[in-house]
Amino acid sequence: MSLRSVSLVLLLAVATAFPALGNVMVGPQPLNLTRWVNKTVMLISAHPDDNEAAAGGTVHRLVQQGTRVVYLIITNGDKGCALGAGGATSCEGVMPAQIATMRRAEAQAAADSLNVDKLIMLDGYDDGMLYSYSDVRVRQELTEHVRAERANVVMTWMPSPEYSLPHGNLWADLGFHTDHQATGRHVLDVVRNAAANRFTFPDAGPPTADLELYLWDFTARATHYVDITGAPFEAKVAAQSLMKSQYPAGRPDVVRNGLKAIASKVGDRLHVPTLVEAFTVF
Repeated sequence: MSLRSVSLVLLLAVATAFPALGNVMVGPQPLNLTRWVNKTVMLISAHPDDNEAAAGGTVHRLVQQGTRVVYLIITNGDKGCALGAGGATSCEGVMPAQIATMRRAEAQAAADSLNVDKLIMLDGYDDGMLYSYSDVRVRQELTEHVRAERANVVMTWMPSPEYSLPHGNLWADLGFHTDHQATGRHVLDVVRNAAANRFTFPDAGPPTADLELYLWDFTARATHYVDITGAPFEAKVAAQSLMKSQYPAGRPDVVRNGLKAIASKVGDRLHVPTLVEAFTVF
């Protein structure tokens, strides 16, 4: 056998033994959304504006093709506010309970604008404090809803910080927010363990198996991406613009420019010359 033949055999053996390496070598791939026609995709987020900001364009494309999309939001978002009394760009004069009420309404309006089938907002979890609640309590609630909705695919935050992502570009906590990472850890446990195990939370409904898990990824390591150029991006901007408590009054350009900067930067990192939303399959 020639040296060339030996090399080819070794490469084939490595690719067979470690299929994930194939993704690394060929780079990020377009996410084939058509596999999820007539299925249920569930987005589980920490805050009322996370789903649209991270994957609003993807949600638009999924709904347009006939995929059922469900949102689940864990915290009430009562610490996040950019509006104050009289429309000032601070939270002066606005109390957490008022913020939570505003954000619940905004989340419903944004979900409706994207024709999301169902919005689930959990009760009893304050913004910025998800780490302080019982893991068992949070994971049991998530398990109940994932099972009840018979989800086929779950999308959520990365379970660990990404310190390489800079502050700014609309979303200062893109690389780290304590609620984002806590959400990712809880969802990872649910999808990869609890939801399918009938002995785990046996009173949380019938188990669901074969769940796919995709993590929102804004780095060059993403395994998949969705092109959101055109109508999907416009739908994303329209939905995010309904989060009026999160942006300076009278500045719609802030939302559009910020979302465009993020989608363009992610595309650049993945060497894809379009506006994209990216994911890592787990």
